[in-house]
Amino acid sequence: MATNRTPQWHSIAKLPLIVHHIDGMLAADTEQYQSLQKARSQPHVLDNHTVNRVIQVFNDQQKDFWVFDEQLSRWKAEPQLTEPQRREIERTIGQMKRLRELNSSILALADELKEGTIGWPSKRSWLRAISN
Repeated sequence: MATNRTPQWHSIAKLPLIVHHIDGMLAADTEQYQSLQKARSQPHVLDNHTVNRVIQVFNDQQKDFWVFDEQLSRWKAEPQLTEPQRREIERTIGQMKRLRELNSSILALADELKEGTIGWPSKRSWLRAISN
């Protein structure tokens, strides 16, 4: 969840931990996107609460991306990095780019799906209701 606290910046020794966290978020988000894709053809299987929760979680996640970007940027600027550390930072910067794109795709898909979930009137039924 997004917070307003000042982040604690870590030494390069924490690189494996941060990399593991980012890779884990990307894997979990990929799984979530695949699940939402399956629901695309039958959005009625989802309810309002579920879709709203997806939107909330992924909006919160998006708000925290800057912390990871800044940490990676700080490490990248360190002059004493080993070549393996430099490569891993570059790879992880790419992972963050993919994570950001996937997050946006999930939010767009969730927004699309909410039109057909249980409890959300479809645009068609809403238009029918107001035209009568």
